[in-house]
Amino acid sequence: MNPLQRRRKRGVILTPQGFQKLQTAKCQAQSWENLDKRYTLEDLSDCQLQKI
Repeated sequence: MNPLQRRRKRGVILTPQGFQKLQTAKCQAQSWENLDKRYTLEDLSDCQLQKI
């Protein structure tokens, strides 16, 4: 494997505090960037692909 390639993390275990932080950040992003519309799974997938 090329050392510059990243390995995809397929699963993460969150603490209750970490899960709450994730939910808060997601809600804020939906409000600011998506005009208060909920993200679809496709939207979230596109965001993840852009970060790679």
